[in-house]
Amino acid sequence: MHPTGHSRTIGAGMSNIRCTFQAFCLLGAGVVLGRWTTPVSAVSAQVSPAGDEMVLGTVPVRLGMRQDVVLSTLGKQYKLEHVGQLVEGVQFWTVRTNAAPSQSVGSVQFKQDRLLNVSRTWGETDADDAWVSFFRKAYGAFDSASSQTRMSTLVCTISRNPTGTLTVLTFTFGNRRVNLSLSEYLGGEPLVKPFNSITVDESVRVPGTP
Repeated sequence: MHPTGHSRTIGAGMSNIRCTFQAFCLLGAGVVLGRWTTPVSAVSAQVSPAGDEMVLGTVPVRLGMRQDVVLSTLGKQYKLEHVGQLVEGVQFWTVRTNAAPSQSVGSVQFKQDRLLNVSRTWGETDADDAWVSFFRKAYGAFDSASSQTRMSTLVCTISRNPTGTLTVLTFTFGNRRVNLSLSEYLGGEPLVKPFNSITVDESVRVPGTP
């Protein structure tokens, strides 16, 4: 067989394995029915905070706390930088780890000496051309799905089986849906090596169907 044809066959096989793996996990988790799903919090050791509270690194902070208390508490473990004053008297601070290379933990904003806004960084990475392209495609999927309505629901699911793990964020906009999926395949099929892949897809369904 010509090398190109062999490469295409292997590529098609990998694509089929990904689709089969995802379909098996989705059906097993009941994502299609929207039932029996495992909350994403199940994979985190952190207890979900209250509605007006957020944990920055290991430090819980609550909206309305005094600025000096928040900064002194965070300053014991993290590097703080005063970015400056934004509109209407809002002060903005970034929170980063002390160890090199310094990584973002999040940010806090204050107004009239009280905590106004908290943002937590769950992860950051350098984006090469492939990541930039993928992000733009993900944006296109969400922009298309939300073109008719800005109201949406989010379901986070994790499904595990002997061949791997599938993590899915499902955003529903009326009768349109966007799935952002991470497949972590451990192997099990002949000639197919373990792989990790991220996919984004949009679907539309008949109103009233799950």
